[in-house]
Amino acid sequence: AVTCQFFKCVRGLYHILDRHESDPGRQNFHSIEALFEFEKAKRDEKLGPPDTDLILVEIPYTRLSDGVALRNYFDGKQPSIEIDGEHEGFYSGILQEKKTNLLDVYLSKAAYNQFKKIGGGFTQKQLKNCFRSMQYPQTLENRGKSLTNAKIDCTPFKMGKTAERPFYYRANSEVVVCEIALKNTTYSAITAGKREVWSKDHPKFVHVSELEEDSILIAPLGKSPMIVTQTFALLAKREGTNIKKVIVIHPKNAEIRNGVNLLKEAFKRTGRGFEPIELRGIEDVASNADCNTYLEKLVSVIGKEQVDNPDKSIHLSLSGGRKGMAALTLFAAQRANISAVYHTLITDINLEEKVEEETTLTALQQLTRSERAQRLFLDSYDESKFELFRVPVIPISIGATKTQ
Repeated sequence: AVTCQFFKCVRGLYHILDRHESDPGRQNFHSIEALFEFEKAKRDEKLGPPDTDLILVEIPYTRLSDGVALRNYFDGKQPSIEIDGEHEGFYSGILQEKKTNLLDVYLSKAAYNQFKKIGGGFTQKQLKNCFRSMQYPQTLENRGKSLTNAKIDCTPFKMGKTAERPFYYRANSEVVVCEIALKNTTYSAITAGKREVWSKDHPKFVHVSELEEDSILIAPLGKSPMIVTQTFALLAKREGTNIKKVIVIHPKNAEIRNGVNLLKEAFKRTGRGFEPIELRGIEDVASNADCNTYLEKLVSVIGKEQVDNPDKSIHLSLSGGRKGMAALTLFAAQRANISAVYHTLITDINLEEKVEEETTLTALQQLTRSERAQRLFLDSYDESKFELFRVPVIPISIGATKTQ
């Protein structure tokens, strides 16, 4: 879904569903482990289910009209394009097909105090996005401006058209922001040599993940309520996000509605707001029309929250519903001018199987409220084996063409 927007040769984006996924005796999709339990002839049969058992869902998406130019830029073949540093680092890593080891970014005490003085709002959000982009070594190299002034051993980082300029130094796999200078005041004074900025005077003080901000989490919901609470918990612990309200969007389905009730009770105990939004007349996102309905509803919900809560960030979860819903969430973020979406997964296969077994609706309903909360919010598990990562979203304003 991320890469198809860059290529004119891509003619469609698809999701395949099994008509009999709820019937263990007739299911058509099997795990690798299950397939190897069959004899070869039976395995070959299972790998080629009749097409009448499958539902082909065409996902509507937006192709970037200048995707080729962007692709060349991210591949290092074209002069600079004005785009956010985090997007530059993320997509360069994808389109150049090379592994990028992210750097840890910290603020010094001076930079942290300057960040807090700025207060909430657009500038602070821009700075947080800037700090995230500094995780990427190539972006750091591209946007760091070398200075010949002997009084400075820190480097200014180009954020774009904003007045703020972070000064930083790198120590192996860590980046420390020394100060945040205004371009036309303190920035000029530092670069002109009227002030000294030394890395030894600015040790790391706080990791960027600890820069708390108020936000609203919007998530697709399928038959696994655990994904919503998992995303909530990881955003709070890894991103320093203070989520004030959680909104889930889901098809009209009795099993999912039971999960909604369970989530409502769980978030009530945390003191957070919780709002379920049901897609009327849709029992599953299983057709192109369903996809369009879900996409339009999600964009509408995001827009309403942006108007009603301009002081809060909107965090979108890719995880939680159908795979097709994840792709549509990415495109909704693009249309709503949201800079990134979040995905979560479990990196240990044994733990993943354990969590799947222990967080089904049936399993959760058999627990006390306290036990259920411990599982849902990860207190019962080794949190280090849960991963949360951001997927930067190319803004729709770059130029795009809708396609079916």
